[in-house]
Amino acid sequence: AQYGTLAVMTNLINPVKKYDISTAPATVSSLGGAPPKAMHVLTVKDTLVLANIEAFPQRVQWSDLFDAEDWSTGISDYQDLPDGGRVMSVMGGEVGYLFQERTIRAMQFVPGASIAYQIDPVDEDRGSAAYQGLIAVGRAGYYLAHDGFFFFNRGVSSPIGTEKIDGWFMDNASQALVTRTIAGLDPKKKLIFWAFISNENADASVTIAFCDK
Repeated sequence: AQYGTLAVMTNLINPVKKYDISTAPATVSSLGGAPPKAMHVLTVKDTLVLANIEAFPQRVQWSDLFDAEDWSTGISDYQDLPDGGRVMSVMGGEVGYLFQERTIRAMQFVPGASIAYQIDPVDEDRGSAAYQGLIAVGRAGYYLAHDGFFFFNRGVSSPIGTEKIDGWFMDNASQALVTRTIAGLDPKKKLIFWAFISNENADASVTIAFCDK
């Protein structure tokens, strides 16, 4: 995720890392403020947000306003989501979206509130099936749910694979390894693609593409 001139990276295993894209050569170092290890990072409003925290897969934690390296003062805080499963994918922006296994939640900043972010479900029918199965395109996104492929915009999910590719994917993708599906974007050709592990070979991936036109 980008926060100002900082590019911030996380993988749940290592401490959160940063590098300043305004300096050359950029040097990777640990993010200050002792943030927790996390699976996901996103920017919401003027805070840096971590989701799926080590040992707390339903937790979301955020920094202070205007400071990605302050995790203990100001409005910095955390919230454990009550249900919906692990946080699998995220989208940042003025409003953050948290894609859990079975629920999608909106994360909205509330100035002056005792807890800075109000986090409410916007879709309780589905969530994300893979940790990297969502790709953001502007303020919208495309993602893989447990019941197919969807376009997501402003809290609303619309199917894009019904009677097209959903059935084939369910038959051919390894459901045991579906969490390893990776979404990507080819902006020049306007293609959204997903690479997944097939039933036939767990050591190789298959790619399918959706034309965003």
